[in-house]
Amino acid sequence: MVNHEGWIWDRDVVMRLSNLSAGYEVVYEPNYCQCFLQCIHQSDQSLSYGAIGVIVGHEFTHGFDSNGRKYDKNGNLDPWWTTGSEEKFKEKTKCMINQYNNYYWKRASLHVNGKRTLAENIADNGGLREAFRVRCNSFRSESAREQIYVGAHSPPMFRVIGAMSNFEEFRKAFNCPVNTSMNRGAESCRLW
Repeated sequence: MVNHEGWIWDRDVVMRLSNLSAGYEVVYEPNYCQCFLQCIHQSDQSLSYGAIGVIVGHEFTHGFDSNGRKYDKNGNLDPWWTTGSEEKFKEKTKCMINQYNNYYWKRASLHVNGKRTLAENIADNGGLREAFRVRCNSFRSESAREQIYVGAHSPPMFRVIGAMSNFEEFRKAFNCPVNTSMNRGAESCRLW
């Protein structure tokens, strides 16, 4: 069982992307990580990419949404877009504001406020588009073969599965059954 008491964030946090000095930190809640890893084995790869890719794409898109675009690479408030880029961005976001303003949520008996939700709507749209782009570009047969023939890295899914299946702490934390793809037991490899 995972001990959630020592966590910095609430255990219900799926993922946050927060600026830490000059870098970023991506935080995943372990139960969701377990689900995503199981999805790799139990479902179509498109679903696996959709599940995690949209979330990661969403969070990274925040760096270029109506709020994130105002901060520089170090996380300081320092608008770095040209005036022309800002004007074009504002013009293009009017479409999305209007689109979401037209959605009516019966449960609340209210229309969505497209301006208030703009940053999240941009991130949702961007995340979906990026996940789709990655999926379409990454797994064409010819690029997969090229990865095997000349690539220095194993294919992405095997980089994750390979390392995690050799990591005893992971197996214990997620109660992975012995002699499964995520718990190789005595067959696990360890150099250090």
